Amino acid sequence: MNQNNISECAVEESFLTAMSSDDFWEIVQECKTFADPTAGAKDKLAELQPQQVAAFKWHLENYVGAAYSYDIWGAAYMLSYWCSDDGFEYFRYGLVSQGRATYEEALRNPDSLVELWGHPDISNEEFCYAAAEVYEEMTGRELPPECWSGPGPRWSAYVSGLSTSTMRHDWDFNNVIEGKKRLPKLSALYFKE
Repeated sequence: MNQNNISECAVEESFLTAMSSDDFWEIVQECKTFADPTAGAKDKLAELQPQQVAAFKWHLENYVGAAYSYDIWGAAYMLSYWCSDDGFEYFRYGLVSQGRATYEEALRNPDSLVELWGHPDISNEEFCYAAAEVYEEMTGRELPPECWSGPGPRWSAYVSGLSTSTMRHDWDFNNVIEGKKRLPKLSALYFKE
């Protein structure tokens, strides 16, 4: 194992010790009870220790990263009728803020996001900043750069068990045939309009 792998494992272990994935998702679920999930996240995170707030951000960034696939991007495009690079990033923050069940099902089957058809845009750029703002208020410092580091082996193994899609499979989101093949339920609504 090279030095980078050892370092990634140590970072992963420190964040997983500070906050488990289950604890992360519990906070996200509690945030859904607020009219403004971002305000809810700030309230919940303010109750934690700084290392836990940093761990929340680490989990968030890794979940957002794991949802980076063309099929999920296609779903975001169809739900919003447009989705730029930045828009897709904010969509993925919003996807995480929808909770564990919606998020994990979307990774397994991006077409499941059809349940969000007709709902307001789920994009949530502000959710990205909640932990950083709370951490800085608590400590007077910015979050450590490790919060944006890639996942370690334990976390990667968890995600690889969910996702069936990767960024390698580029496609035109306005291609009816490809859309119906990849996202049949969303395509039935999107191309009907």
